Amino acid sequence: MGKRRWWGKFLARGMRTGDVIPRPAHPCPCPCLTLSQSDSFMKFPKGSTYPTLSDGRRLCPECRDSAIMDDQAFKALEHEIREFYDYLGMKVHQRTIPLYLVNEQEMKESKARDGKNNVEGRRHTLVAHSRVVSIRVLYGLPRLFTGQILTHEMMHAWHVLEIDGYFNLSLEVKEGLCEVLAHTWLGSQIRSMSKSKAAPSPLFDFEKKLAKFLRHGIESRTDHPYGTGFQLVKRATDMYGLKGTLDYIRMTGGFPS
Repeated sequence: MGKRRWWGKFLARGMRTGDVIPRPAHPCPCPCLTLSQSDSFMKFPKGSTYPTLSDGRRLCPECRDSAIMDDQAFKALEHEIREFYDYLGMKVHQRTIPLYLVNEQEMKESKARDGKNNVEGRRHTLVAHSRVVSIRVLYGLPRLFTGQILTHEMMHAWHVLEIDGYFNLSLEVKEGLCEVLAHTWLGSQIRSMSKSKAAPSPLFDFEKKLAKFLRHGIESRTDHPYGTGFQLVKRATDMYGLKGTLDYIRMTGGFPS
């Protein structure tokens, strides 16, 4: 299948929670369902089993091998992402951020309780009094997808602590900054895998493909505030660099035009 047709099918189906798309025969809830359906060499072996999670979602074989299922794996991923922020010179100074892996019902309940029913369905960050109270992420998603989400949410934590005028920024700028950091993290994962000398394996090949898929998903979104925010902030960081853009926001409380 040609590259343009492959990405065209992805764009047509979309990644956003709430998109109305036909449920494919393969029941995976993750974005890899589109990857696997669209890519001609990604075939599920006959007789594959799909484990059922506590909330009724089911995992495909590829997701199952890298899914974040427990707190230990989640905390290890948080540590990796904190190191990524440190490398960028953006240390997250809130040393302890309560992280929760939750099922769909728990996610709905936490959003309803905090009045956040309009945000994306796989994550929820509660901020109060210049502190991140909690980050909740849907469990059972692939490591790379969970990492993309957590990098995005950790940027909210960094904002709150490091930018005095954070609450005065537009939603588009806030979410755009988070999406740019998630996009940058995925890029670092792609580069790391391209340099890896690990022996080829189905999981390694799948993760390389999934990382590119997720990064392209961020680039191609057009919705407000995530897609429009990413495009807005990406133009600024391409022109002034990430540090220059953040320094401008810190000093002026506004966003560079």
